[in-house]
Amino acid sequence: GGLKGGLSAGGDWYGEDDKPTSGHRDGSAGAVSALWALARDGKLAEIDEKLSQVGDGASAAVNAADASGRTALYWAADRGHDTVVSRLLQNGAEVDVQADDGQTALHCAIVCEFGAVVDLLLQAGASTAIEDEDGETPLTLAQEMLGEEDPISTRVAAAAAAVTTAAVSTD
Repeated sequence: GGLKGGLSAGGDWYGEDDKPTSGHRDGSAGAVSALWALARDGKLAEIDEKLSQVGDGASAAVNAADASGRTALYWAADRGHDTVVSRLLQNGAEVDVQADDGQTALHCAIVCEFGAVVDLLLQAGASTAIEDEDGETPLTLAQEMLGEEDPISTRVAAAAAAVTTAAVSTD
């Protein structure tokens, strides 16, 4: 599990047993469950077409997951498709969904150093405190992998501090 095995930006870190399959956790078929594959491949026009077909079911469509719990948002973040991330968020993508390994879209965007995607996810309220199966949060991943002075790390730390400040001021 985890992403700390020397992943390079845009690299494929899936072992043979971890590759996405055609199985879909929500048990659906067709237009809804194919969305994560389109997001993985950055196919914005096809995503727009699928979303127009499902109409009021757009939120369910964007939040459908593959067999490993990876949603369209997760895949778009993992591959650095910022326009796709934006469109999915506009259509009700849940920002903090965890895949089977505990990773969120924000974990992926940080590890792959996709700053524009990190910014979109933080603006959408992504948590910097969700732990994956290795106990890593987006904040700890950013600081450990990129260093505390890295621009992505400083933005993630600022988002974490803003949440902490807000929590303190409401108590």
